Amino acid sequence: MYIYILLLVLFSKNSHAQHREIYTQYAITPYLINPAAAAMDVKVATISCYARKQWIGVYDAPQSLHIQASTYLNNFNSGLGLHLTADKLGPMRQYQSQVTYNYQLFLDELRNGRLCIGLGAIIEMQGYDFGTITDLGLLSDDAIYTNNQNRTRFDIDAGVLYKSDMYALGIALENILQRSFNYQRKDSIYDKYKVPIHFNAYGRMIFKSSNEIFQFMPAFLIKYEKNLPYQFDFSVIAEWKKMISLGLNFRKDDAISALVGIRPRPWVHLGYAFDYTFSTLKLSSNGSHELGLTFFINKD
Repeated sequence: MYIYILLLVLFSKNSHAQHREIYTQYAITPYLINPAAAAMDVKVATISCYARKQWIGVYDAPQSLHIQASTYLNNFNSGLGLHLTADKLGPMRQYQSQVTYNYQLFLDELRNGRLCIGLGAIIEMQGYDFGTITDLGLLSDDAIYTNNQNRTRFDIDAGVLYKSDMYALGIALENILQRSFNYQRKDSIYDKYKVPIHFNAYGRMIFKSSNEIFQFMPAFLIKYEKNLPYQFDFSVIAEWKKMISLGLNFRKDDAISALVGIRPRPWVHLGYAFDYTFSTLKLSSNGSHELGLTFFINKD
């Protein structure tokens, strides 16, 4: 029942808020949150898939599937990337494709420090089918949308990222054009849902042992949207020989997470994160699962 109360709030005529996808493994793959972070390794192309099932135990809770790929373009000092995302929340289905491009300016002769400026072009389709909740008797409200509505919009993301061997720091803006979705209600009135701008700031540092067998990586992520509380994540990850990693992540007012990663071969990495919910949802939720798989393709 909780999820449908949430849906009524989100999709009513007085609601203008929508949270972007949550990823616990943002520190490992910052390209999830910033188009400037594509193709950070100039010698390797990557293909990744992330699947997330949120709030286990809550009926029709959010589910996400995300596929991304990126490669460095040597002749242009730039990175090219692609995102494909599918989200499900109750009667809502959302599909997004995004092509990103970043220019990478190397700031020293050793090519360790670089400033990356990125843009992403988005095509997003969103649809609702409230026929899935007729058994709850909620569809008698004229403010609820009619069934099987699908809408498409275009938008732009942008980001800046500085990266060196020791640390990275970046900011990104999502939904810059704030293009709208228009939905027809049962009372024939159209609601114009203006997708708001999202802001995020990301940073991480890498501390290596003298023999470089161990490395320790703290990272943070701040997400902000007008009229909503900001979201703050802080994580720490320890890695051994770039093969096995263990970590913890704290998300303000929401969850604490355990992360584990394994790279059995140089060309593949498998990551998993479990979020233990400590917000008010803890009475209904048994936590969230996130699985990530990345393939590395050597271009040499």
